[in-house]
Amino acid sequence: MADQALKLLNPLLIDPGAVSLRGPELESDQFRGLKRSIEAVGILENIIVYSDPNQKGKYCLIDGLQRLTIAKELGLETIPCQVRSEVTPMQVLSLQLQANFHRVDTKPAAYGRQIRRFLMEDASLTVNDIANDLGVSAAWVTQRINLHTLTPEIADKVDNGDIKASKAFWLAKLPANEQATWVTDAIK
Repeated sequence: MADQALKLLNPLLIDPGAVSLRGPELESDQFRGLKRSIEAVGILENIIVYSDPNQKGKYCLIDGLQRLTIAKELGLETIPCQVRSEVTPMQVLSLQLQANFHRVDTKPAAYGRQIRRFLMEDASLTVNDIANDLGVSAAWVTQRINLHTLTPEIADKVDNGDIKASKAFWLAKLPANEQATWVTDAIK
C-alpha cells in the first residue's frame, strides 16, 4: 500500500477530480448538518488525497468530497488530510469504494445513550441545544433519547436490524407492558 502522511492542506490546493463516487449533496439534510458541525468544531475526519502527478504542490481527492466542498464554502485556510503517495488510478477507485462502503453505522440506541450522557454532564442543556450542536432536528434527538424506554429484548431487535428505527421510535412511546404486544407488527 502507498505511503501515508498527515498534513494540514489548503482546500484550494485539492482538485475534487472527475472520478468522485458521487457529487456534493448540497441540498441534503446530512450536508447541511455536516456544514453546521464543521462550522462549530471543524473537520473531525481526515480527507484523503494523493499528490497530483501533473502539478507539483497540488493534490487530488480520494475521499471527503462533502467535507472538502464545505471547507471551500466556509473559506477554511487548512483542513486535515491523509496524503497517499504513488497511488494508481485503479487504487483511487478502489479506495473511494472502500471508504464509502465500509462504514459501520451507529445504532439509534447508541446515539440515545450518548445523548443522555451528554445531558447528564450538563443539566442546563436542552434538546434544542443538542440538536443545534449536532445539526439535526429536536425530534431526531428526542426520538433517540426515548429509545431507552424499550424493553431490553426489543432494544436488541432494533440494534440487530429486525425492527426499523422508525418503528422503534413508535414502540418507545408505549408503556413497557404494551410494547411486546406490538413487536410482531413492528417487525412486519
